Amino acid sequence: MRCLAAVPFVICVALSPARAADDKLDEKFLVGTWSLVFVGGKEDGKIARTIEFKADGTYTKVFNKMKSEGKYAIKGTTIELTQTNPKALFPVELYSDLTVKDGKMVSPPLPMSVPKGLVMEFTRVEKKGK
Repeated sequence: MRCLAAVPFVICVALSPARAADDKLDEKFLVGTWSLVFVGGKEDGKIARTIEFKADGTYTKVFNKMKSEGKYAIKGTTIELTQTNPKALFPVELYSDLTVKDGKMVSPPLPMSVPKGLVMEFTRVEKKGK
């Protein structure tokens, strides 16, 4: 009887890696256009922010009508953006410790955010290949 009770647990554990593979931050998952919003603050979604990641390793980012371009690299759970403009105020930006869940990328709570607990959430706005 104890063996039969363990069967559902074994099946769930055995199927878990297949689910995890769908939620991996890699170039195949990343390529496309994403909206970026801060969740947990007053401005939830009020400011237009988009980032397009291209298959050739470049990106185009638009924040409040300001456009920047450059190259991106994925390093584990971090996306590193390096602008091509040598005079950029922030030539390198890091989106660190991202988790992927339900097709979205989410940052951990930002350490210096007001209010506390503010997170960044990336949501795909266009399917890959369109």
